[in-house]
Amino acid sequence: MDAEPDTKSPGRVSEAAWAATSIIALAAFGARMLSHDGVLWYASIALTTIAAPLSVVLLVRSLLKGTESWSWAFAALSQVTVALIRLLL
Repeated sequence: MDAEPDTKSPGRVSEAAWAATSIIALAAFGARMLSHDGVLWYASIALTTIAAPLSVVLLVRSLLKGTESWSWAFAALSQVTVALIRLLL
């Protein structure tokens, strides 16, 4: 008797999820570097508030269930960290 795969529980974190988080963090950093006030400044805040919690959720899922690419995970986490630091300075 073959066991059916559990389709309700998510598997490993995909490389695409980390890449998307990395792109969002990079966009937040770029928007913050281009403007210190105005629409781009608010966009950088919005993008950072999306990327930061997303990276934490992905990190926890990666630690629990694994990930397809730890290199993308480290790249995304470092870009989110840089975006957060740049937002505070």
